[in-house]
Amino acid sequence: MAFVFPFFGPKANRSGVMPVALVGRLDGTVGNSGDTTFSFGGYPQKGYLSKFIVSQEVLMTSGGAVTAVVQKYDASANAAVVLTDAVDLLTATQVAREGYVIELLSTLSQAQRTLDVGDTLEVKVTAASTVTGQPTDFFVTAELLVAE
Repeated sequence: MAFVFPFFGPKANRSGVMPVALVGRLDGTVGNSGDTTFSFGGYPQKGYLSKFIVSQEVLMTSGGAVTAVVQKYDASANAAVVLTDAVDLLTATQVAREGYVIELLSTLSQAQRTLDVGDTLEVKVTAASTVTGQPTDFFVTAELLVAE
């Protein structure tokens, strides 16, 4: 028996899709003075990326800037596609235990926004100098609109 929720309806431009949260806990150490890439998986159905949210229980600390971009590893092209602007992971924009919304680049094509079966999502963290404190419970959540 199907349940009907009369108070629920799709937002504009979401008719015919099912929003799914794809969550990744980024375990591991952020390297000093360079790039560290964390993968947080894919999805077994074709979907369209909507936005991301990042959170840290305890914020990382560093003597210099630490930024991150979310990217898609496009399995068919064997290449990474950057999906967001760089986001400051230190206290300038982040608040411990609160989610920070990261929007997609406005210049992305529909194909670039599409997460196909086999594609994965990654967070590329770039540290300008020594990371003096690693983040605790570093999570990234992607909102995926599944149409098939």
